Amino acid sequence: MRLCRVALFQAIFIAAIMTNGILIADDSGTFRKAVRTYLTRQNFEVCGEATDGTDALEKAMQLQPALITLDLRMPNMNGVEVASVLKSRMPNVRIVLLTMYDEVMGYKSLMSAIGVDATMPKMNCFASLAECVSGLLSSATPQSARNEENQQAQETGSGMA
Repeated sequence: MRLCRVALFQAIFIAAIMTNGILIADDSGTFRKAVRTYLTRQNFEVCGEATDGTDALEKAMQLQPALITLDLRMPNMNGVEVASVLKSRMPNVRIVLLTMYDEVMGYKSLMSAIGVDATMPKMNCFASLAECVSGLLSSATPQSARNEENQQAQETGSGMA
């Protein structure tokens, strides 16, 4: 009986997180449609699509999604610029940066500092995108996760002094 309550709590909790869904931002209509179809088939709610960086910012503020997939290279503003602005305006939004450029994959710490939660190559994103999205949506918000890390670092530091 206890296991049923835990499962019910998780279902309600994840549904609450997913209330505003996922925003897909990419300048390729074909790729946006493929991501939407994939995420929908994986039982995620997609709340909207954006065609460029400016559109992504406007729709994010309007729709208040829980998670945004951003193309690295888009017109008007690139994905890194959009992520930086979004994190200042919506600190709890989760961001997945999708890219065709392999060299970006080596800059994970920089992407994390900007506010990107995950970076994935577009070429094989459908192999693990659902798992990534699910993990981000069910984990602590970025702000609370950073606070926990800071608290742990302070406790460790004070224990050594």
